[in-house]
Amino acid sequence: MFLESKFKSWTILVTGLLLLLTWLLAYIFKILLVKGKLPPFGVIIFLGLFLFFWIWIVFGELRTKALKVTIQANSIVVSRYLGMGPKRRFDLSEFDGFKTSVLRSKYEAYEFLYLMAADKKIIKLSNYYHKNYFELKNEIAQNINYLGNERLNLISELKEIFV
Repeated sequence: MFLESKFKSWTILVTGLLLLLTWLLAYIFKILLVKGKLPPFGVIIFLGLFLFFWIWIVFGELRTKALKVTIQANSIVVSRYLGMGPKRRFDLSEFDGFKTSVLRSKYEAYEFLYLMAADKKIIKLSNYYHKNYFELKNEIAQNINYLGNERLNLISELKEIFV
């Protein structure tokens, strides 16, 4: 079996726009800083928000969730950062199982799938990013044990950005 993940078209567009916005905010900040238009407290708040936003997008979303995944006969190959990062291969036997969780939004509910090893989330897939998520999930479910549902926790999600 060979199955490759496919991103929803808006994923790439929104990611590009967010990165462009990050660059634009940095450029505006540089101009304001050079002209002396920001008070010191405003500078600290802006830098803090900018840094949090950047870390969240790059290390939280692109590194851990916007993954290109290829499922092969007995292995799974993962590339982070929308598939632009280095590839890492895992044997399916390395995983203890998988868990799922649901993130509810105003208009839709998004399911996440976590491939677990030693009680850690190694790979995260979601129908928020992947248009063939349920196809990927079915293939994983045929080869890896289901460990149950996990409640989404914002604090643990933020912690995982730095792990």
